[in-house]
Amino acid sequence: MPFYGAKTQHRRQRFMESGGDYTENLVLWCRARSIPLGPDTLMDRWDDDSGNGDFGDQQTGAWKPILKAGLVNGMEGVRFDGVDDTLVVPYTRHGGKLSPSTLTIFMVVIPRETTEAVYYLYHRNAVAITWSAWAFEQEDGQYKFRMEDNGISTNKLNLGAFAVGQAAILEGKYDGATMSGRLNGGTSVSVGHSIYYGGNFDVYLGSHENSTWACQLDIVEVRIYNVALSSSQDARVLDRLNRDYAVF
Repeated sequence: MPFYGAKTQHRRQRFMESGGDYTENLVLWCRARSIPLGPDTLMDRWDDDSGNGDFGDQQTGAWKPILKAGLVNGMEGVRFDGVDDTLVVPYTRHGGKLSPSTLTIFMVVIPRETTEAVYYLYHRNAVAITWSAWAFEQEDGQYKFRMEDNGISTNKLNLGAFAVGQAAILEGKYDGATMSGRLNGGTSVSVGHSIYYGGNFDVYLGSHENSTWACQLDIVEVRIYNVALSSSQDARVLDRLNRDYAVF
């Protein structure tokens, strides 16, 4: 039985009292444990469990990640090599569903290297490819939630220190005026922000094919909601994720 400090016990109890999982308003839900493949299999597709019919895919053999077994609490994860592995949900498929005006993103990850300024999940303008609308990344020893406004104004929130080989639950949120984020259900950090979608945006799982920004990591689960979740909804999601993966 793992030992939890008083603060962590209190936070877990608060999550547990909030009710079951919250899965309404999901526009993308990728879980490694739902992938119908055996361990160490190259992946050309990661299906969406949200019911929207989207999926991330990859047809180039060298860019396919690998499904790995037993990475966190006995659960599977998708391993990206830090060179060119990526799964893409293109705008032509999601049709704007993954470019909402408000959003909440959860990501369960295990970083595998200390490389700086690399992305885990990247929402990129497919036309003006030099900038993104939002991303999770690691930089300066920190997990960061990043948002940009038309490629001009960039805000980055430090969510907390990352540790190689250690699972973490990242959360990023945008309510139309303020971006916020936190690590493992801890204290939220926030800053005012405006956002502008000036083109067709693709979503990249595991960074994208540019090795400059690629990171070796395992992705265990990704959730994208098209609303800024309330505190009670947040708590329900965090409780479910922590029950599944025993991160904190």
